[in-house]
Amino acid sequence: MREIHSGSSTKRVVRTALAVLIVNVFAVFFLWDGFIRYPVANAAQLAKTLGLPLPVPPPIHPELTADQAQEFVKTLEKKAAPSVLTDRWGEPGLRHEGMWYFLGPGGHLGVQVAGEQLEMAEWHVGLHSDQDLKWQRVIGAVLGAIGVICVVNLIRTVMGFATLTEVGLHVTGQRVIAWEEMVSVTAPPNDKFRRVVLNYLVDGRERRLLLDDDAIRDRDAIVAAVCERKGFAVPSGID
Repeated sequence: MREIHSGSSTKRVVRTALAVLIVNVFAVFFLWDGFIRYPVANAAQLAKTLGLPLPVPPPIHPELTADQAQEFVKTLEKKAAPSVLTDRWGEPGLRHEGMWYFLGPGGHLGVQVAGEQLEMAEWHVGLHSDQDLKWQRVIGAVLGAIGVICVVNLIRTVMGFATLTEVGLHVTGQRVIAWEEMVSVTAPPNDKFRRVVLNYLVDGRERRLLLDDDAIRDRDAIVAAVCERKGFAVPSGID
């Protein structure tokens, strides 16, 4: 007999590849927003409000969150020297009319400086808060994990096969079904997916193997060859 070696159907490979592309693209978008775009948008909005140019790249302190800033403000002594700020946060990202602005991802710490002492310090939430950034990052990370699973599934799909030889039928992930074990080929009634079931015996017990042309590219040729050799009736719809 002519051996048949079939891979996964093109339709299934394309569909799986599209899932990989879509999930990973959205993961990148969410992570980009959470780590880059939203923090820069916050800094740009502050610079626009002050009428100042925004330095490139924006001097954003990743560790300067609302919690960190508020904790710092609580422990900040009135009339303290400006060096307290620069020692902790470095040089301010923006300066305007006696105010120093230290930019964080989700907002900014505004400090009024008079001469050599600090008068007031307050945290201001940006257009996109720390919570907004957190959700973007969490969603991006979850989608990234799903994307990895999709990539693994794509690899499995591309490497999937069905082989019909003198030994029998071997489908990815299944044991080889010997010719003498095959007892019938049937098609589920009113199945719009045109699936075919190969019934076979293992240790006297009947088992079923679903043959789907969405998964096996040359499914019809394999079914026809099995029916010809075993004398089974060919299910309707099989070429």
